[in-house]
Amino acid sequence: MRTLVVNCYRENAEKKIKGYIAQVERFTDAVEVSWGVLERAYDMGTFDAAVISGSQWLLSVERPAEPLVEFVRSLKVPTLGICFGHQLFARTFGVQVLAGELIERDETIIISEPGPLFHGMAPEMEFRESHREYIPDEPIERAGLHVIARSASCPVEAMHHPTLPLYGVQFHPERSGVNGEKLFDNFYNKIVLPFANGSYQHPRGRFYR
Repeated sequence: MRTLVVNCYRENAEKKIKGYIAQVERFTDAVEVSWGVLERAYDMGTFDAAVISGSQWLLSVERPAEPLVEFVRSLKVPTLGICFGHQLFARTFGVQVLAGELIERDETIIISEPGPLFHGMAPEMEFRESHREYIPDEPIERAGLHVIARSASCPVEAMHHPTLPLYGVQFHPERSGVNGEKLFDNFYNKIVLPFANGSYQHPRGRFYR
C-alpha cells in the first residue's frame, strides 16, 4: 500500500514533515510531495490514501492556490487533513477559516461521534494543538460537512465529508503520543484498509467504494 503525504509547510518543511512520515510508515509506504506540484490531474491511481499536513499558511488572510483546491475536490481515496489540511477542506467546500488566538498546548478533545476515526477511544482525549486559526461549526454543517469533535477553544476539532472518506482534524496527532498513534491506527485499520477491500462503511451508515 502507498500513502501520498502532502507537505504544505513553508518553513522548516523537511523537519516538520518527519512526524507525519513516521506515523504513515507504520502502515504503508509514504511518498512525500510538496503542495505546489498538485493539481486536479495529479495521478492518484497508485495511492491508497493521502495525508495533508499542517502549514504556516494562514487561510484567514490568504486564499489557497486553486490547483491545490482542485486537487482536494478530486480526492476519492481516504484522506486525513491535519491542522492546515483540515482547514483546507473547509475552504475547498466553501467555508471561511477565521483568525483566532495562538494555541500551542495539549487540549482536551470532546468526541461527539466516535465513528471509525475515533473507534475505541474515550469520549475525551488529550491531543496537541498548534494553530492560530479555526473553523466555525455552523457554516461547516451548512456546507454538508459533519462535525465529530470539538474542544473548549475550537468548535470544529474533527469533521468528515458527508459521502467521501475525507476526514479533518484541527489538532496534531503526529505530535500527540499514544493518543495520536491510536488515531492513525484507526485511520488505516478502520478506514483505509476497509476502503481498499471494499468493506468501508461511511459514518453516516452507507457503504462507499
